Amino acid sequence: MTDYLLSQHFKFFQITLDGGRDTHNINRPLYSGEATWDTIFQNLISMKNSVMDDFRVAVRVNFDYQTFDTVSQLLDDMRDELDHRFTVFFHSIEKWGGENDQNFEVIEGELEPFMRKILMDEAIKRGIEPYLNFKFFNPFGRVCYAGYPYHFTLGTDGLLRKCNEEDEKIDRFNVVGTITDGKIDLNLEKWGDYALPGGAKGFSDKCLECLYLPACYGQNCPKHRIQDKKISCPADFAVSDDILYSKYMFISSQCGK
Repeated sequence: MTDYLLSQHFKFFQITLDGGRDTHNINRPLYSGEATWDTIFQNLISMKNSVMDDFRVAVRVNFDYQTFDTVSQLLDDMRDELDHRFTVFFHSIEKWGGENDQNFEVIEGELEPFMRKILMDEAIKRGIEPYLNFKFFNPFGRVCYAGYPYHFTLGTDGLLRKCNEEDEKIDRFNVVGTITDGKIDLNLEKWGDYALPGGAKGFSDKCLECLYLPACYGQNCPKHRIQDKKISCPADFAVSDDILYSKYMFISSQCGK
């Protein structure tokens, strides 16, 4: 399958392994309860051994307090078994709605960027690039996917949503169109609230005065902007200098390799 996808010019893959073997298997089993870590990691090794080598994989780690303590096990395995084409992407577990939200102990927002920075440094020590986390400094690097003009989530009901969250309240502004008989029908006003920088009404004064405007364009979370009438700034701002220095150190360590 990997060779087929690569032959069809698929060049970037995001594959989830939430920490070390035991933690991942508890958090992400099959519906039957069967463990999944070994199968996923063996598939990564198969990708490494593919005859095609023009690709990149981001191993996504969704972390909470429990995962945080076992990530080093995963990073050691990546260092020992994979190569430079396999990067890592750290994202904290959050409450996205639903009846099980109360069962999750998520990391507090003020603490999250600092814990993510620690994980990034642990990857860098092992020569593993936190590729997607570094993209924070690229233009549009902190624009949520829902803020991109041509990104949609297609539900089984045929409705086109911008954000992948859905309930009756959110869908009042989240559903921006439909696909019927192969034709896309968009509500351009609702689409513009998501897709235009700062929304259809333009940037707020807060955004226009912000040094980080090129990174997020007021689009870190369009849903919050539309629903709560306030700008949600990326938590990364709290550690931006440290992340930039980490990126410099990683690039410096790779010179000559």
